[in-house]
Amino acid sequence: MTDRIQGPHSQYECVEPELGELLWRRLDPGLEPDLRSRLQDHLSICDACRLTLLVEGRIEGGLRAGEWALEGGRSVRPATGSRTRKSTVFAGGLALAASLVLMLILPPAARAPLGLVRGDTAGMGFVRPVESEVLVTSRPDFRWTPIAGATAYRIEVSQVDGPWFWSGRTGRAELRLPAESALPPRGSFRAMVQTIPADLSGLADVTVSFRRGAFGAFLSYRAAASPLWVKFLACGGLALLTWWGLTGWDRRRRLAN
Repeated sequence: MTDRIQGPHSQYECVEPELGELLWRRLDPGLEPDLRSRLQDHLSICDACRLTLLVEGRIEGGLRAGEWALEGGRSVRPATGSRTRKSTVFAGGLALAASLVLMLILPPAARAPLGLVRGDTAGMGFVRPVESEVLVTSRPDFRWTPIAGATAYRIEVSQVDGPWFWSGRTGRAELRLPAESALPPRGSFRAMVQTIPADLSGLADVTVSFRRGAFGAFLSYRAAASPLWVKFLACGGLALLTWWGLTGWDRRRRLAN
């Protein structure tokens, strides 16, 4: 039997309090068989204890499923937007990371200074490095468009603001700077390619200016020279992470109050 107390807020009362206080032992593997049988019989007649176990089971299941969380020593249910916030931070982080990787691996867009015309009507010119590119490597790869009729190429690399100079020859439209002639750590440089035979192109047609700098300068350049859609991707990721941070701070402030 179950007693029911009448009042402003009616509630059930355990009919056998001495057994109700021992319900926590019902799952104990070492529980005496007689007491286990008495507890089962008690549950069959006590609505109050059954209701208590039902509520406890709901809370335990919610904790395991992530529907409930413990904050500040209290059991609370997260806002309905918690899963949205998790998805937001994941999407924002993924977008930002992807944009940074793309900035590093995609070829930078050339920024030709005013008054300089690179290449003739046949499209002759440097492929890499591009005009005004910032490099971190001491042994860059130089690549240019092949010129019809050329049997070889002579390339000269000079430091604009210093004495460093190197020249070499190659039979292909590409060349990597030798290890023994590595670029200085800092400076502005100019590369120039001349065809062999030399009368196939003018010297001004195949030149490029570039710089070597620290990694920070390299990252700053790549961010500025990346395609527009990559910049939009980075801005979108930052916006999502900023929203997540602001809403999280506001949520913690409201909980603290």
